[in-house]
Amino acid sequence: MSIIARPALRQIAKAPRGVRTVHIENKVNETMPFKTKGGGFGVKLTIVSAIGLGTPFFAAWYHGAFH
Repeated sequence: MSIIARPALRQIAKAPRGVRTVHIENKVNETMPFKTKGGGFGVKLTIVSAIGLGTPFFAAWYHGAFH
C-alpha cells in the first residue's frame, strides 16, 4: 500500500457507523443537490454573478482607472 492510502483506510475504519457519504443520483433534469422551482435559480445566479464580477470593474471606473 502507498503512503497516501494507509491514512485514508484508517479514517474509513474510524468512521462511526451510521455516517454515510453523500450520493446523488444523476437523473435527467435532477442534477442539482437541492430542489429548484422554475427559472429562479438561473436568474439569481445571473444577478449574483453580475454583481460579484462587476463590482471590481465599477470600483476601478469610479476611481478613474479607465480615463
